[in-house]
Amino acid sequence: MSEVIYKPVLGFPGYCVGDDGSVWSCLVTGPDRKKVEGTTWRKLKPAISQGYLRVFLYRGGTKYPMLVQRLVLEAFVGPCPPGKECAHDKNDRSDCRLVNIAWKTRQENADDRVRDGNSGKGQKNPNADLSEAQAREIVARIAAGETKAAVARDFKISDVHAGRIAKGESWPHLQNPVSTPTQKELSNG
Repeated sequence: MSEVIYKPVLGFPGYCVGDDGSVWSCLVTGPDRKKVEGTTWRKLKPAISQGYLRVFLYRGGTKYPMLVQRLVLEAFVGPCPPGKECAHDKNDRSDCRLVNIAWKTRQENADDRVRDGNSGKGQKNPNADLSEAQAREIVARIAAGETKAAVARDFKISDVHAGRIAKGESWPHLQNPVSTPTQKELSNG
């Protein structure tokens, strides 16, 4: 196993971060109740927020919530380039080791989530009220000529929702969404 490398947290004296994703502090509370640098380093215990690790750092009497992944990248790679964001190379948002994170574009980050099966599309979305099989059945039934209202009733959803699924506006990753005529096309027909 390789040895952990530590670097100071930029802009926060008294803190350092390891390439293993650990965050350390040597700050202690001084006699005036303010944080001052001491001599003993202690590892901070991060909180988990939506799967991401977060720590609170102090500077000038103010407490700052900071994402561990960002601290690691800023210390070892440099500031976030314009148009980039922190991205994890694996599904585990709590793995903040330098080997697992990088600055990437939003699209690259989204592509990684799709590649890793963590995109939140369809039934993987926590707000999904249907399975993928049900959504495909809705598309097929409306394509076969059933009314949106009749199909919606069977699945206990609104006819608007059924129509959005059929047109590919909802569940857009399904193959062959139904092309439903607009009001204008119906009146001209």
